[in-house]
Amino acid sequence: MGAYLQTLWNTILEITEEDELQLYVVGPVLVFLLPYWTVGLLYLAIDITKKPACLYEYKIRDDKNGSSLSRSQIIRLIVVVLRNQLLSVPLSYLSYKAFELRGLMTHGSKLPTTFRVLIELAAFVAFEEIFFYYVHRLLHRKPFFKWFHKAHHEWHDPIGLSAIYCHPVEFSALVIFPVVAGPVICGSHLSVVYIWIFIATVNVVNSHCGYHFPGFPSNEAHDYHHFRGTENFGILGILDDIHNTRPTFKKSAWSSRDRVYYSLTPIKDACHVSKTG
Repeated sequence: MGAYLQTLWNTILEITEEDELQLYVVGPVLVFLLPYWTVGLLYLAIDITKKPACLYEYKIRDDKNGSSLSRSQIIRLIVVVLRNQLLSVPLSYLSYKAFELRGLMTHGSKLPTTFRVLIELAAFVAFEEIFFYYVHRLLHRKPFFKWFHKAHHEWHDPIGLSAIYCHPVEFSALVIFPVVAGPVICGSHLSVVYIWIFIATVNVVNSHCGYHFPGFPSNEAHDYHHFRGTENFGILGILDDIHNTRPTFKKSAWSSRDRVYYSLTPIKDACHVSKTG
């Protein structure tokens, strides 16, 4: 695996000719866009067709179905998502400049050790949790909710592609900043930044998709957040527990399902709760 990743990174350096704008601006944007649309469109296809049935049965809420999505709703969703992804280009450039100002830019051919990668990824998760939680709580306060966060909560029953359906200010402060902060603070090798962006992108789509598959990280907490419009402001739930910002969630059916499971039986059925939660 290490040899494969080294070859892949060398290929990237060769294709870009180590041009910094391509590596630090275009590269992160592509690593964000490709998995977002690939995974998001797969979820959308299942939502609309309800097929294959063996995957559709893992929906968290039965009243959450793509068959009710109108064409105008889908078009509006695509327009907003594309607008924000276009915004990711100048934001990626600002991140590049932040790396440059820190004096820690590194994209050399020698990759960091596996141990170093794992330590940095753990640090990224911690930084993301901290920044996401407090910014998210702020956006739920008046007047910030009305100004910036209300649009995202138009999706009471979110789908994968609605993960970044939001105001540009929210996209910058709540989606991009918590993800970029860790790598900038740690001064990470660019290859690790690519890996992290990929992980964060797949995770944000999964947290909004409305499906809880076996072996997948639980997205029950964030699904509850959209259903009730409150509580579960963090990603991991650690800061929610510290600040006691999910007391009602802990008494709900969502909470009983909020875990990774490995049975082929949908967890909503295994827990013997209603299919709407």
